[in-house]
Amino acid sequence: VSQSRYPLKTINGKILGSLLPEIGEIMQGYPIGWTSGLVKTKRLSLLGNAITPQIAGSIYEAMEKNDKAEHQTTSQSLS
Repeated sequence: VSQSRYPLKTINGKILGSLLPEIGEIMQGYPIGWTSGLVKTKRLSLLGNAITPQIAGSIYEAMEKNDKAEHQTTSQSLS
């Protein structure tokens, strides 16, 4: 059984194996192979610290909406 830094364990603590970077990519919403070219531990570390594309998109949309609202408010106050 793998001696990985990212072991997959059952409720009883039995080690089943280790997390594959490809599974991490899928879970985070990235395409399979997004982190290829790096060693496994670095890939998993990057995926664990990443912001998912869905969250980044939501933040962008909220910021864009806020900017439009501020622009409308500024335009109205200048009229």
